[in-house]
Amino acid sequence: MEYLAGCDLYRYLKHHGALNEEEMKIVSNKSLKIGVLSLQTDCPLDIKPANVMVIEDELKSIKLIDFGISS
Repeated sequence: MEYLAGCDLYRYLKHHGALNEEEMKIVSNKSLKIGVLSLQTDCPLDIKPANVMVIEDELKSIKLIDFGISS
């Protein structure tokens, strides 16, 4: 297990407001990778803003947390 300093994407958006263009590109790129992973594993993942961790309060580094499988 790894300690991650920062907050989840839900709290980030609540605190910082809407994403700017650069931040949107970063999140879109990560979202595409997660979507491909979900298709390749044939398991729908429980992805929502509360399950995406923004590291050190910067969107340049985000990690997926809580790999709960949705049914």
